[in-house]
Amino acid sequence: MDPTLKPEEVVPARPAVPTVAVLLDNALSQFQFVPRRPASETEFKTDYAKVAVEAGLTIGALRRMIAFVQSVPDDWSQHGKLANTPQELGIHAMNLDLDVGPLLQTQKLMDSVVFVRCKGLLRELSAAELEMMNLTGDGSGFDMISMPIELRGQIPTSNFFQRTGYERNPVAIRNNTVAKLLARTDAKMDSESSLAGAKELAALCDAEENRPTRR
Repeated sequence: MDPTLKPEEVVPARPAVPTVAVLLDNALSQFQFVPRRPASETEFKTDYAKVAVEAGLTIGALRRMIAFVQSVPDDWSQHGKLANTPQELGIHAMNLDLDVGPLLQTQKLMDSVVFVRCKGLLRELSAAELEMMNLTGDGSGFDMISMPIELRGQIPTSNFFQRTGYERNPVAIRNNTVAKLLARTDAKMDSESSLAGAKELAALCDAEENRPTRR
């Protein structure tokens, strides 16, 4: 700690980004939950493609996790108090589970789509626009993607992030206007959509959508 700083200038240390091992340890200790891990990335993607079309879930550990996150009001700052607690770290391990992970990831995308529809934005969202919703939260993300194009080059990206989130996001800092950040995200999406893993997931989604019968 810098001894020249006044007490009010001292910046608290940022918590370390939790590893997979940390998530798994806390899932086990806090909720007695061990994700059913896929044997391969392809197996996970296959289930992801199925869940993207259909949904349905009843799991005891999930109910305990829901009870924990509902122990505070439905407010971003209140949920921030749960961040990096052992229980919160354990909940994140759900994303690694073959049964639950695809559903959570699909539901997160659908929540953003429903949010903008309720706001009256009916056009199809681009991948970059969905990423803005995910990156900054639905409210701030909607403000970004519904902004008139002529204003996007004038509005700084820092307006849409909490300070701590912005300071550890070098992409948002370097692309410091809405227009730049959307363009950078579009370019990244275009580049990564050509990778083998992205092509594999797209093919699995196409196959699932075209199945003659579904469960």
